[in-house]
Amino acid sequence: MERSGIVEAIATGHEESTPSQKAIRNEETVQLTEMIQELPPDQSRAVYMRHIEGKTLSEIASELDRSTQAVASLLKRGLEQLRQIKKFHE
Repeated sequence: MERSGIVEAIATGHEESTPSQKAIRNEETVQLTEMIQELPPDQSRAVYMRHIEGKTLSEIASELDRSTQAVASLLKRGLEQLRQIKKFHE
């Protein structure tokens, strides 16, 4: 599954970070969380659990009482909408 640019930026480089890189990543996490809250509730929960909490598709499916395929669809639609939201905020 393709990640949006902001999600990718947050997900990489955790081990070897300077204080300024950590501050930037924290700000990006806040921005991402705010954008995720603009998604429909199910997409928001799925995207948050996957990209902020780092849960697997199976874990998300279990918590949302959905199939892994349904969760994958929620994530795909959620990330597509996040890209649109990010463009709107730029």
